[in-house]
Amino acid sequence: MAEATVTLLARIYDETNEKWVLNRVPVKAGKPLATAAKGAGRFYLRYSDVVEAQLQHRNREARERAKGRTIKPWSPKSSHVVVVPVGDDLTRAFNALKQKMVERERIDKGLAAAPVISDRKTIAEAVNEYNEDNEARKAKWFAGLTEGVLAPRSVRKYRSQLSMFQENSGVTYLDEINAKVLLAYEMYLVKNLTKRAKGSQNRTIADNFMTISGWLTFHGIRMVKDRRAGKDANAPGIIKHGVLPRVKRRDKESKEPESYSPEELDSMMAVATVDEGDLIQTFLRTGFRAGEIEHLIWSDVDFKKHTVTTSDKLQFNWRMKDYEVRTIPMHPSLQKRLTARLDRMRKEGKGDSQDLVFPTAKGTPDGHHIRILHRVVKRAIAAGHEFEHSLELHNFRKTYAQRLMIAELTIEDIRLRLGHADLKTTQGYLTKSHNLNVQKEAEAFGD
Repeated sequence: MAEATVTLLARIYDETNEKWVLNRVPVKAGKPLATAAKGAGRFYLRYSDVVEAQLQHRNREARERAKGRTIKPWSPKSSHVVVVPVGDDLTRAFNALKQKMVERERIDKGLAAAPVISDRKTIAEAVNEYNEDNEARKAKWFAGLTEGVLAPRSVRKYRSQLSMFQENSGVTYLDEINAKVLLAYEMYLVKNLTKRAKGSQNRTIADNFMTISGWLTFHGIRMVKDRRAGKDANAPGIIKHGVLPRVKRRDKESKEPESYSPEELDSMMAVATVDEGDLIQTFLRTGFRAGEIEHLIWSDVDFKKHTVTTSDKLQFNWRMKDYEVRTIPMHPSLQKRLTARLDRMRKEGKGDSQDLVFPTAKGTPDGHHIRILHRVVKRAIAAGHEFEHSLELHNFRKTYAQRLMIAELTIEDIRLRLGHADLKTTQGYLTKSHNLNVQKEAEAFGD
């Protein structure tokens, strides 16, 4: 008689012992305990099956033979326990667990295993298909193609937003998504998305739904009905137009970055930690884009020549926008800061030439520098400081450009420093900024 017990396992990295382990995922009230699966890289089912165990042994024997090694031959006394992978999605893994348990129970009762007949696509499967397509488009981007491409940052954003929807939508299958599900998910976002200082929660929620809409369209499903559909229940689309928040189109002028005032910069630095200050000053003193600073390594910083270079980082699968590799002079105050930063990192066993200047705790590129900026500004506002302008990392580029203009560099020199392909783009950075105090800006540039 077969053993009906089936266990769901999660493969989790044990940081203490520095190895991967299989932990049991308990099932309570008919649902898997998500906290036990946190950080799981993959899920498995463990159960006893003589036939499958013997098949796994033969496969393992073949693999070892190909490597010139042998293993102990199979015998009836060998373990009958098998461990079978069931993907990297908890919902899909739990469905596989339930299906296997039903199958084992039927076998125990002497019944044939129930055939699995289902052409319904799960949300997990739909998300995986979309992510795979996006990865293919990202590969085209790295290859330098211009059509059908998708930048790495967009791929990461879509993957993150859809993963959150998959885990919190409350449904399993793609065809279960309806207006009620979408509205419930909107409420989830309202309750769980932290509003940042000077940020717009509504815009973030709208951005999430834009991603969901694109994902559904990929699978041939229209999310929002046409605005002219009115009360037509048969019109294509899941939900009526205007019900969910939308990202409003901005005019050309509002798309241009703003420059920070000297008072705003002073307010940031007054409450910033040393590491936060290093990041802020690097943005301010180089005019580099977020991705360029995210992938800045120590070999890019030449302390002898007093320069900073930004270039492709293929070791991180990152390529610069329009291949605009460039080297700019390093301001003395920034060189002093980065020298001190390098000394601190070397004391921690870091700071090799290929190490990132601003890494995560794991030493990987940190794509969330904007969060650091918002944390700093949140503390500054709590301390009584005021901020007039929107809080974007790109605004440091305009501030940098305005300072170069005040220092009387030519517009062509400024274009080269910023890495713009078109002079018109640079001109947009040099428009009159709000409440720009030229004298204070000049003083700040030379501190």
